[in-house]
Amino acid sequence: MRELPGSFSYLGRGVARLRSVVLFFEILLIAVSILIGWFGLYVFYRLFTES
Repeated sequence: MRELPGSFSYLGRGVARLRSVVLFFEILLIAVSILIGWFGLYVFYRLFTES
C-alpha cells in the first residue's frame, strides 16, 4: 500500500517538533513573567526608598 502524500507521512515528526516549540514558548513566558514581576517590585522598592 502506498503512503499518502502530504502531512500524513510527517505526522510523528511534526508532533514532536510542535511539542518542543510549545515547550520553548512556555518556558519563555514563565521567564518573562518572572522578569516583569521582579522589575515591578524593584520599581516599587526604589520609589519608596529614594526619599
